[in-house]
Amino acid sequence: MMSLYHMIMVGYNEYTFYQIVKHHLFSSSPTELTSTVSAVSLAAPPANPSTLPGRAFIRNHRMALKTRLGLLQPICLRLQDRGVLIDEEREEVVSKSNKTLQNQALLDMVVRKGARAQEHIYQVLKEVDPYLVEDLEEQTV
Repeated sequence: MMSLYHMIMVGYNEYTFYQIVKHHLFSSSPTELTSTVSAVSLAAPPANPSTLPGRAFIRNHRMALKTRLGLLQPICLRLQDRGVLIDEEREEVVSKSNKTLQNQALLDMVVRKGARAQEHIYQVLKEVDPYLVEDLEEQTV
């Protein structure tokens, strides 16, 4: 059986983790938790960059994201939780003089880190600002 600590360390997102804990607290047997954990996918993206929708999303919408990203604090904190950013990088982003420059700095960092980092920011944006992601994705259809 997977421990709650292990679930956090391997990258379950908050909602999935909450669902597992909720299920565990109200389940009648420990084997139900084991089957629940094994049935849930991890938050980490797959290894093959060609299958990562985040890379295409960032490439297609980078200009719009520079001006339309919402609050950066929850985005940066989630990226730190996923190991994409460290404190110094987050501080560098927020030190910029205006919102557009902050957004640009964050996007530039993530793009430099590669496809997996771009997938993580895409997943974070879907959690934090789903309406923005939906609107941008509708523009490319």
